[in-house]
Order: sequence, then structure tokens, then C-alpha cells
Amino acid sequence: MLRPTKHSHPDRTVINVSLLLLSRLEARRLDSFDNLRKYLKKAICGGDVLFLPALNFLFFLNP
Repeated sequence: MLRPTKHSHPDRTVINVSLLLLSRLEARRLDSFDNLRKYLKKAICGGDVLFLPALNFLFFLNP
């Protein structure tokens, strides 16, 4: 279960990174795996580390 703690930064969570991925894909409709990873690396500090968990979370939700 995903639960926030007092130590989790709101911008560096799997849910926020998933939201950024969805908004990027909604705007561009099609993007490569590497381009999405580069986008997250620029958008968020440590975004490349959260890329795979966020992608797994999106597949789990099946939006």
C-alpha cells in the first residue's frame, strides 16, 4: 500500500511521477521509453530512479 510519511517529499513520490508521465503522454500521445526517462530526470531530482516504479504503478492502474 502506498502511504505517505512525514519524510516523503510530495514532488518525489511515485504518484506524482506517474501524474507527470500521464500528462506528458497525453500531450505527445507517443513517446519513447528513453525520452520519458530523460524528461523525468530533468523535471524532478531523482526522477530517473522513480521512473520504473511509476511505470509499474500505471500498468497496475491501467488508465
